Order: sequence, then C-alpha cells, then structure tokens
Amino acid sequence: MALRHTINYSQYRGHTLVAAPLAEPVSALDVKNQLELDADDTAKNAQIELYITASREMVEEYTGLALITDLEDDP
Repeated sequence: MALRHTINYSQYRGHTLVAAPLAEPVSALDVKNQLELDADDTAKNAQIELYITASREMVEEYTGLALITDLEDDP
C-alpha cells in the first residue's frame, strides 16, 4: 500500500494582510434576509457583522485566498 502526500489547506502559505477590505462580501441585511429575520430590527446588527467578518477571515485563512481585493489598486 502506497502512502500519498496530503495537502493541509490550513497551513501557513506566506500571505500577509496588507489592508483590511473596505466592505465585507455580504451585508447584515443579506444575512437577515437569508435567515428570514426582521430587516428593521437593528438590535443584532453588530453581532451579525462580527460573524460576517469572522467567517470571511476564517475562509481566507483556510484557503489562502483573499475573498475581497481593493479594486482601486487593481490596474
């Protein structure tokens, strides 16, 4: 039986955050609509935005990819 090399996608790949994104990939309103929550109820907006940021950062760290780039810096 031959052993194959496996890739650990969560290992450090040498990427460094230069600047935080100007906006998140989804808004609190998008999340509320998906969860069928009242859009006018703003009591949980701060918590939802923290979840959005944490989720983006976790996906970026796991994949080694940036989900959002600063469009002003692109040629």
